[in-house]
Amino acid sequence: AAQRWSKDSMDLVALRTVDAEISLTMSALTKDPYRLSNPKADVLLENGKLTLRSFESGFSTGMITVTGEADAQTATVTAALNVTAKDVDASDVVSALRNYQVRLGPIRFGTTVKGPVAITASMATDGGSEHDLVNAQNGKGRVTGQLQTTFSRETRGTSAVAGLAGAL
Repeated sequence: AAQRWSKDSMDLVALRTVDAEISLTMSALTKDPYRLSNPKADVLLENGKLTLRSFESGFSTGMITVTGEADAQTATVTAALNVTAKDVDASDVVSALRNYQVRLGPIRFGTTVKGPVAITASMATDGGSEHDLVNAQNGKGRVTGQLQTTFSRETRGTSAVAGLAGAL
């Protein structure tokens, strides 16, 4: 079976030979089923270091902002990313997670998930290949706000068994 992430060294020489400053504004950016409204990006590429100074966009009922950098000045790339989302409807976040097949252990959300949430997340990685970058990912995140959900019958049963086991 083919590997999902290549272990071959990445050729990033082009990032070290070109400098650029890019400002980009669009009315929308879509990839079904996602829609970002009025995205704006400010990017700097200088001496092999790509800096996402800012990315701002409307998403769902709120806004997302992203900053980050990737340093390709050597054969080992280091990268960091910070994401903030404010006043985003939890139903849209859960839908996005489902589309990326994120599994939450025994918990499966019912069809009703809603409420405004704020999300902050940061991640970092380093490596010389796609495989290295994916395997070295680390970070943290936080979700705050009001989450209203209806759990499926299966999840309610699993939660009751876990609660009983914890009491023993």
